[in-house]
Amino acid sequence: MFRRFLIFLGIIKEQKPKIEPVQKIEPALELPSLKEQEVELAKKFREKSQLHVAYLVAKTQLGVKEISGGSHNKKIVEYHQSCTLQANDDETSWCSSFVNWCYIVSGFILNPGLMHKILTNAKYDKSDIELFRKSALEFCENQFWAGIESVKTLESTGVRVKLPTRSAMARSWLGFGKITKTPKRGECIAVFERGNNGYSGHVGFYEGQGISFIDTLGGNQSNAVNVSEYSKLKLLGYVEEA
Repeated sequence: MFRRFLIFLGIIKEQKPKIEPVQKIEPALELPSLKEQEVELAKKFREKSQLHVAYLVAKTQLGVKEISGGSHNKKIVEYHQSCTLQANDDETSWCSSFVNWCYIVSGFILNPGLMHKILTNAKYDKSDIELFRKSALEFCENQFWAGIESVKTLESTGVRVKLPTRSAMARSWLGFGKITKTPKRGECIAVFERGNNGYSGHVGFYEGQGISFIDTLGGNQSNAVNVSEYSKLKLLGYVEEA
């Protein structure tokens, strides 16, 4: 009451409550739907070369190794089914089978419908085709979720894919693409000679190099999938996708 009396006498001024200006509310940012994100991710992933995706597939196999004794690793036997030799053990040299398998699985990842048709026309066994498709699906579930539905439904995506050499001979890869002298990690294959018979060899994915050696991601390297060093003196050539 006394404060009001002082205001009435003009001794102090009445303080009016401060009114904050109304802030303009911006419309919420419209985020792309999950389906739209999947389409965009799939589009970008499928811009990669089939050889590069094969390299990514190879990396998921690190640690796969032969089983000593009379048993055989089923995964290595699956690798063999990608070649015409179709060995049923894990003791037959399998470096080329491994690269062939990675290439076929990459085809299923990039264009499931076309890869299925190519394998069918090439007279691959239906059960083997299904094994390759399941391996592609496993890759998608762990590395490329946007491609899961395509592999499940065998969708044709329009991406160009092709068969690998289908040969268990490592040197067959020298005629697969084009020879390059400027290798890039994940974009080329390294082929080496093995022994002095003129036809034996080793093949794997180029991973890098030192002064006198080449790091190679491949199968049948000390009986397993790993990254190992190979002498540059044994190199027959680097091959990239044509």
